Amino acid sequence: MTDVPLWLRCVFAAVLVTTMALAFWGRPPRRRPQPRVWRRLAAVGAAFYGAGCGALLAGEAVISAGLVGVGVETLSVVAWLGRGLGGEDEDDGGGGGGGSDPDDHDRDGDGDGDGPEAWRPSDENAFWDYVSRHRPGEPVAG
Repeated sequence: MTDVPLWLRCVFAAVLVTTMALAFWGRPPRRRPQPRVWRRLAAVGAAFYGAGCGALLAGEAVISAGLVGVGVETLSVVAWLGRGLGGEDEDDGGGGGGGSDPDDHDRDGDGDGDGPEAWRPSDENAFWDYVSRHRPGEPVAG
């Protein structure tokens, strides 16, 4: 087995941790990526990760670490690109549900969320009434 110097292992670990942190907490990509790009990258990352696991089973620890490292880096890029897919400020004109902000449907614009889909205490009371009338394990529909 080949010995890798401690300083090189520390650099390798620092690069992995830094890129993972940037992928999840850094600035998202400016442009929305095409789904097939990040899907293909995810498959490549998973393949590198799987090859690294196979190399570890074959007793090649250094090769395994390199392959798993490349897989983790690739999956970090995938995570970063994935952050660009769900931007609220971008709208491609497609369908889909509304946002989760209660003020999106605010009737009078005062920010209290009393739009058509607003939560009402009577709704919660009706829900708990319904739950108390049905025993656990009893089919709800039927």
